[in-house]
Order: sequence, then C-alpha cells, then structure tokens
Amino acid sequence: MRLAVACGSLGCLFPLLTSAEFSIFVDGASTVFSEPVPITLYEDDLEGGEYPESGHHAMTFNHMEMGVGFNGFELAYFAREDYAFDFSEQTFELIYRDKNQLPIAEDRSYDVYLKAQHIKAEGWRLGYRFEFAPRGSLRISFNYLKADELLYGTLAGEVTVDDGDINGGNLAVLYYYHEEYLLGRRVDEPASGIGYSADLEMDVELVEGLFLTAKFHDIIGEIHWDRAPYSDLRIASTHTYYDEEGYAHRDPMMTGREGYKNFKQPLPLHYELNFKKSLAYGFHLAYAREQYDKVAFNRLILGYSLLSVVELQAGYDFTTEATWLGVSAKGFLLQFAADDFRLDDSRALALRIAAYWRF
Repeated sequence: MRLAVACGSLGCLFPLLTSAEFSIFVDGASTVFSEPVPITLYEDDLEGGEYPESGHHAMTFNHMEMGVGFNGFELAYFAREDYAFDFSEQTFELIYRDKNQLPIAEDRSYDVYLKAQHIKAEGWRLGYRFEFAPRGSLRISFNYLKADELLYGTLAGEVTVDDGDINGGNLAVLYYYHEEYLLGRRVDEPASGIGYSADLEMDVELVEGLFLTAKFHDIIGEIHWDRAPYSDLRIASTHTYYDEEGYAHRDPMMTGREGYKNFKQPLPLHYELNFKKSLAYGFHLAYAREQYDKVAFNRLILGYSLLSVVELQAGYDFTTEATWLGVSAKGFLLQFAADDFRLDDSRALALRIAAYWRF
C-alpha cells in the first residue's frame, strides 16, 4: 500500500545501495482506505453492516516490482492496480439504501456525483540514480505500461424522491469501460491500452540531522486506449403517463450514444514527503505527508535505532486514524498500518515490504 511511513520503501535503503555495484531488489506496497464503511463491506457488495458515516472517498492503490541495479542504472518489472472513487455523501447514501432495500427519504432532492477510475497495468521501469555524496541521491525513472480493464468516468446530476421512489431528476453519464455496468451493453471489442509515466525520487540530508525523502510518482503520465468502449448518456424524467386511477407518473427517458473511440486516461499524481529529525539516544521523529489523487494523508512516526542494526518504528496517521508499526534492517523493510486491528471493522489498511541483495 502506497501510504508512506517515516520513510518510504526502498527510499529508506538509498544510503545502503550507494556502494552496490550490482543488486537485486523487491519492492511492494498496498493501501486500502474507505471513509464511509469498513473495507470488508465492499466484498459483500455493501450489503449489511452499520449505516455509512460521512465521507467522499474510497480507494486502493497497489504496486509490486522486482528488478536489478548496476552502477546507478535500474531495470524493474512491475504490476500495479488502483481504484479511486470520489462521491457525494448523498450518492453513497442512495447506493447503500438500494443495496440493503432500505426506504429512501421522501420529498427530497439528492445531489448525485460519482467519479470512478481503475488502473490495472504491468510494465517496465528504467531508472538512473545520481549520487551526491555525502548529502544524498536523486533517482529519475521512466515507466512503460500495458493496461487492461478500463474504467474511467463520471455520473452527475440530481434525483428527486416521492413516496419512497426515485421519480424525477436529471443525470449526465460519461464513462469508458471494458464492461458496461449501467445498461448491460455487450462489448465485442475490449480496449487495449499502452501508457507511459515518469517518477522522481530524492533522498537528501538538508542540514546535519535533518533528512528529506521525497517521491513523486506519475509526475507526467497517461494511458492511450485504442477504440475504447464508452457511453455518453443523459437521463431525465420527462415522459408522463396516467394510470387507471388517473394518477400521473413520470418515467425516465434516456438519450445519448454508445460507441468506440480512442481515449487518453490521465494518471493521478501520487507524492510522498518525509522529514526526519535525529534525536538523542538513537531516537528520531518524522513527519510524513502523502497524497494520492485528491486524498492527503498526514502522520507522525517515532523511530528507535537498536544497536545501530535494527530500527523500530511506531506512529499515527491523522487522516485515517491508523496506527503504524515498522521494522527495518540492512536490506530489509516491513511496515504495517491499520485503524482497527480487528481488521473486519477497519477502514484503512497498509502494508509495505522491501528487500535487496547486493553482490
């Protein structure tokens, strides 16, 4: 999970790699975060559980790579999968009530907004690390991505409720997909995507005892989809009819188009900033800020160096209310975070692991 801790992944190991002529490394990270409901509820299609809390975001971003380094150059094979959902509270309320067959509040207008993005890709990363002894290092990477399972788009508008049913409103829908979720359109030609991105990472001692680790992933980047299936729709309650008892009803009428066209999917910027200050008796204190798309995470981490061999970490994330725990040694890093260690009730989970072997 790409939720940063005191320092991030292989960024913590940069000083250890500077003298390596040849190395093999593994770097994995995964984050899951949901504001309205526990993570496990999504596995049950939002059925059951307690009523949603306020919130506008649900996401997961995951990355795993394996590679080799030689004289500053790095070549790695990676796989990544991200989901990011932004929504209004009223939209999530409507979805939850529908999934659980709960009555909808009457005589009310709901503002509807949902933005969805899915990135599933694999590819190659080519990077080069510049060493600025004794102060730190800078790494520039270029990534080639081959993607599938397209989902990118928005739904926005408003709906009105009367007698417990949605009977009016206007909605605009524009989204690209590999599977049509709204109308069940059959997709005969799934899209294929090729993309690129660039990363910048820095690890530097600003002044004696004060260190900065900075990572900027997907500074520039997009996926080019060839003949992507899409739907561009307008849904409005404009058709009126009368039943046998003379009551008027309005049915939704949909207009729009469906088809295929080339599409460029932008990749969201993901960055991490970590300031670490050395303290007395082997302790250090770090402030970390990380942002993925529209969600920013802020945390404090306290670390302790045990016999200058093993470092223990403990901290707290103020955005997710998660407790962070970690351990690192030469060539190895493991970090875990959760807001509730019963896990079934957790809304935030993070796991990071990194290792390298030097020859």
